[in-house]
Amino acid sequence: MDKIISKKYNIFILAAGTGKRMGKIGKNNPKCLLKINKICLIDYLINFLINKKFKEIKILVGFKYLKIKKYLHKYKDIKIKYIVIKNYRKNGHSMSWYNFRKVFYKNKKNTIMIHADSFFEKMYFENIIKSKFPDIIGVKNIKSSLNKEAFYVKEEKNYVSEIQNKNLIKKPQGIIIGLNKISYITMNKIFIFMNIFFKKEKNKRLSWEIVLNEFIKKRPKLFKILKKQNFKWVNINKKKDLLLANKLSKKRIFV
Repeated sequence: MDKIISKKYNIFILAAGTGKRMGKIGKNNPKCLLKINKICLIDYLINFLINKKFKEIKILVGFKYLKIKKYLHKYKDIKIKYIVIKNYRKNGHSMSWYNFRKVFYKNKKNTIMIHADSFFEKMYFENIIKSKFPDIIGVKNIKSSLNKEAFYVKEEKNYVSEIQNKNLIKKPQGIIIGLNKISYITMNKIFIFMNIFFKKEKNKRLSWEIVLNEFIKKRPKLFKILKKQNFKWVNINKKKDLLLANKLSKKRIFV
């Protein structure tokens, strides 16, 4: 079954960021190469994808990308295509997403979009893949917004109606974990939207969550979130996140 599923999807991984909030340890290495329990963060993800029979992945890189390429050269069981983002310091990761479009149109598949700095239980991925819904924003279900830096999702009539951060959503249904499933049809609509949206230079600096929120305002009945998703997840932004991930990694339930 994994082999059949893997043929249906593009896998693209966002790994171009600089990791400023990590302090000194983020200056010399991309976040995806930081070690969790003596294993690089990116290894957890790639080994999981190999076990799921994926034969090819696309990684959008920028900061210290040669280090990433050199490190990942060891993988022989999966083909890795790199998309180098030149203006990663100037632009937000919404532009990294936009740069994926050329590859996307060459092999017309549905897409799994993953943040390289997210450390999450395997069940998030399993449930998103198994779901009948074609377009899913991966979330951890919550009842209140506590982290001002995170993005939250509000749902109305079973569809995502809003994505916001800094407590702008009073009763969110979930916190975004950096794992999304997007159908070919919807991804095409998003790129058409981006073609116009990014004509304004200031919009290029926005995060993908904000850009997707603007898209959802125009196309409100596309994306769903799954219920009962309360598994462990850490977004590696600060040293404390790395320490938490190290503690959780010993349970062997993470990608």
